[in-house]
Amino acid sequence: MRPNAETADAPRLPRVDLYGPVHKGLRWALTTLLGRMGATDFAAGAKVPELLDDLDGVLYLCASHVEHEERHLHPAIERRCPGRTADLAAEHRTHDRDMAELRALAQALVTGPATSWPATGRALYLRFSRFVADTLDHMLEEELVVEPLLEQLYTQKELEALHHELLASIGPDEMLAFTRVMVPANGIDVRVAMLSGARAAMPAAAFVEVLRACRPALADDEWRELVARLDVAA
Repeated sequence: MRPNAETADAPRLPRVDLYGPVHKGLRWALTTLLGRMGATDFAAGAKVPELLDDLDGVLYLCASHVEHEERHLHPAIERRCPGRTADLAAEHRTHDRDMAELRALAQALVTGPATSWPATGRALYLRFSRFVADTLDHMLEEELVVEPLLEQLYTQKELEALHHELLASIGPDEMLAFTRVMVPANGIDVRVAMLSGARAAMPAAAFVEVLRACRPALADDEWRELVARLDVAA
């Protein structure tokens, strides 16, 4: 399933945006890390541990996102259009192999001699660059082709129920990890809706921690607007 010219050229808004906000978060996380990786001096090694820790976090998000799609969205498509997700599932398996290769290169940086760091770092950067490109292309396909397909197969009420079921399956720690990348990557309306939903579902002290986790990625004016819309103390 690839986007065709008609699909790509017809502007549309999804009735229930199952992919958009989380994909924006993943795009932000992937491209931000790619830029940092390209600027890293692997020979010096000073910032490499933090970089690898962030790489592990981004790969965790990607793997978790794939798992949720395969647990909720793919079965929904298969129930009403059998066989339609075979290509998507195959691409997910390729992502799994890619992530394993990236983790192996990251481990090589940790265990290898200092003389190997520049070459291994370059290999990691190039491999991650390809992973980012492939993931961006895959997410584009999901938004241009898969989401419209779901809208053909299900009513808005059914899509809302599917989305609720998916969100309800996400644990607190996982939700915090996604929130950290989704808040800076999305517009103010999505930020407010996301954090308002989080506030309604957790104790006040936990919500404060979530809000604090979002602060470093926002500009001062973005932060002021966010806390004003949420009506919380900055």
